[in-house]
Amino acid sequence: MKTWFKHLDLSTGLQLSFLVSVLLCLFVGGVGLYTWQQQRSEINFALDQDFPKVQAAFQTEEQINILQNAFVHLVNVKNTNDKVARYNNAKQQLTTLKELIIELNENLDDQLTDLLHQQSQLLEQISANITATLTLNEELNKTVSKINWLHNDFHNEFTALLQEMSWQQSTLANNIALHPQNTQKVEQLKKLQQELLLVYDFTNYEEQIITELRTQITEPSQNSAVRLHNYLSYLSLLINNRIALLDKHSSIITIQQILTELIRFGLNPQELPTLFSLRTDLHQQQQQLITQSESVFDAFRQRINTQIGNSKNQLHLLHNIVEKSTQFNGVLILLAMLLACIFVIAVNFFYIRLRLLKRFQQLNQAVVQLTNGEDDVKIAIYGNDELGRIAKLLRLFLFEMQKKTQELELRNQILLDEIDYRIKVQTALENTQNELTQAAKLAAVGKTLTSISHEITQPLNAMNAYLFSAKRAVKKQNIDAVLTYLDKINHLVERTALIVKRLRQFSRQGSGKIQAVNLTDCIQSAWELLETQHKNRQGRLTIPAQLPYILGEDVLIEQVFVNLFLNSLEAIEHVAPHICIEIANIDENCIRLWVSDNGKGWPLTEKLLQPFASSKSINLGLGLSISQSIMEQCQGELRIASTLEHNALIILTFKVTQDV
Repeated sequence: MKTWFKHLDLSTGLQLSFLVSVLLCLFVGGVGLYTWQQQRSEINFALDQDFPKVQAAFQTEEQINILQNAFVHLVNVKNTNDKVARYNNAKQQLTTLKELIIELNENLDDQLTDLLHQQSQLLEQISANITATLTLNEELNKTVSKINWLHNDFHNEFTALLQEMSWQQSTLANNIALHPQNTQKVEQLKKLQQELLLVYDFTNYEEQIITELRTQITEPSQNSAVRLHNYLSYLSLLINNRIALLDKHSSIITIQQILTELIRFGLNPQELPTLFSLRTDLHQQQQQLITQSESVFDAFRQRINTQIGNSKNQLHLLHNIVEKSTQFNGVLILLAMLLACIFVIAVNFFYIRLRLLKRFQQLNQAVVQLTNGEDDVKIAIYGNDELGRIAKLLRLFLFEMQKKTQELELRNQILLDEIDYRIKVQTALENTQNELTQAAKLAAVGKTLTSISHEITQPLNAMNAYLFSAKRAVKKQNIDAVLTYLDKINHLVERTALIVKRLRQFSRQGSGKIQAVNLTDCIQSAWELLETQHKNRQGRLTIPAQLPYILGEDVLIEQVFVNLFLNSLEAIEHVAPHICIEIANIDENCIRLWVSDNGKGWPLTEKLLQPFASSKSINLGLGLSISQSIMEQCQGELRIASTLEHNALIILTFKVTQDV
């Protein structure tokens, strides 16, 4: 026996141990199963003999809860198909409850049948109320559709009227430019501009009417009809007063008809006021029906609780019966558990501790030495069991590890070469980004070349004329005139040189060095570079009086503001450009600027910051993307937003520096 135990494999020994443990577990489980079966028989006997009313009451109460949930789902339906399905479900649950009451009639009170009849009548009334509510909602949806149609018609007519008045304004402006002394045309232009303001007021009134109608339809309140009538009456009075001032425009009649039709929806007693009143009545009726239904359900539960009032004493009796049966079976289970513990202790001491742990420790020590990188490792574990085979495999692994070490050294050299290659690729990518930034600069310069060529050509033509006049003055020996012409020529040369200097300064490449930068100078330089773009349009730039020095590169920061100013100037139409730079937040570490304009704004989407994303037909879409990259390079941040007036808004964050 001892020899057999010594040559026993680990797996076989553990399997035998587990087999004995399983047999003990089966014994414990068998005793527990016998105990459970005995208790089950006693409980079933007690339930069949002593608790028929309790059982019937529990079944009925469960069905009542299901029926109540069906009522809740029916009340919350949103469409006719859902209503039909929920109604049929509630009807089916009501029928099931009725069948259960009939089946258990010997054990339950007959008064439940009367409550069931009341609940059936309430179900029909709730169903009729929901049908009327859904029909009312369909009428409201039709009204919303009509309002949307009129809204679209209004915008079409408004656009046509606006184009007509804009054409008239342009014609008058051209006539005034040709004949500045014509005061009648000037007065007509002023009157037309006032009429344009009145026309824009109609847009606000129409938007207020639409918003009010939709709000009253989707968000009902107690005084919605009265508030809607007063508000629309007020707007109708304002509209009629302004219509009289625009009666000479034929399109205004159609706009008046559309606005009158929209107001009619809220003022006509046969339209929305009637629907709102009906909606209120249906809602009040539904709340009353729900309250009555809840009362019936409470009556159901009260009757059931009365039926099972003595259930506690009966359950106590059942507890005593089960407890006596459990005590005997518990002794058997305890004996089996003690036997299992004795077996586990014996296996642990005589088999695991004496045969396994010592060899495991030797094997673990050898593995630790291998892990520490020791080459002179001796694995002195032998045998025919699993540990002996593992030791044999470790000796083979030690040999293979020494062989693989040389291969790893070779692979490390290959990886180092790969790292050098990736560093070169990263450098090439940075150079490409710098070239892309320079290309964006040249693109911005290209946008201004047409107007700049005019600014340079005009002084050259003037200098040519002054030279001709100076030659004539020399022939006449008029020295004062010659000096005057030369001064004018000198002024034109300085002006042209300043334009060229700005272009050369903006087009130069940056040094790549982050240092203290005068933020005010960068903004002014960018604005002056675009002078030809905004001067003839009476463009204005508003900046804070004092701005701190920031971390960055002057060429790159100027590039950011040139891109932003170009975007604003291209987006602003029909009005004089006005770009405003405000300080949103400033402390000793950073400053946040808001750059806004009076243009048409943009949709707030992250795609605007992606390369080649643009809303203009002739544009690469690189301006905002490059500006964001420059801000990140200068340890700053660029975000897009909109003002409360829906104008474009750029949020710039810079690092503030005190080392100037």
